[in-house]
Amino acid sequence: MLKAFFPAIIWSIVILALSAGPGIQLPSGFWDEISWDKAGHFGAYVVLVFLLLWGFYRIGWHHPLPAILLAILFGLSMEVLQLTFFPYRHFEWADMLANILGAITGYGVFRRLIYHLNF
Repeated sequence: MLKAFFPAIIWSIVILALSAGPGIQLPSGFWDEISWDKAGHFGAYVVLVFLLLWGFYRIGWHHPLPAILLAILFGLSMEVLQLTFFPYRHFEWADMLANILGAITGYGVFRRLIYHLNF
């Protein structure tokens, strides 16, 4: 059963490593709040939910809510860890919003792909 979630576990470790490391100065996007950083958060959580849903799908569980909630809680944990333990990092509500929107979008991508490919 754990084997089905191996890609999601590896991706979670990547997110943890990026969250724990020193902040990367990224160029600003077209608005200050919608930057490459927020796009990175969004994309990371699209992939995370997709991989979690793939794991659940492989073990025969097709309900999306646990994967979405798990990803959101993981994102919240990463933001709290940045605030609490990692120097020069801090909690950002905009990052949390990007994580949540990415998680929801990951479900949409997964659902569309699964139905499109008739799994």
